[in-house]
Amino acid sequence: MLSSLRDWRKNVLTERSSALINTSSALLVLASLAGYFWFLLSYPNLGKGDTIKATYMLQIFPFLALGGAQLLEWLRTRRPRLWGACLIYLGVVVLFASPLYFSQYTWSYGSDADDEIVATES
Repeated sequence: MLSSLRDWRKNVLTERSSALINTSSALLVLASLAGYFWFLLSYPNLGKGDTIKATYMLQIFPFLALGGAQLLEWLRTRRPRLWGACLIYLGVVVLFASPLYFSQYTWSYGSDADDEIVATES
């Protein structure tokens, strides 16, 4: 860990320190998931579900985003077709989820013959 900090201070990122950063990021995500599941099993609240909160896992999202970006970079260099398919899939997800970025309403298709989009308040 100290060697990775020393390399960072020198602004030199070697293979060894890169592997150390990747390993420690993966361990942080796995340890957080293990601790969350331990908490759920240790303190069950079956009636209300108060122990099931996503805010307990917010610390892992930056590391998941960096890991996903690293995976996309790996796909770009080693499997370009799969990388292109992933980009198309992510584009479709952004396209269909975009109304949720700008409104408090969720969008669903109505049961009318026209299949018009109906806004429902969440």
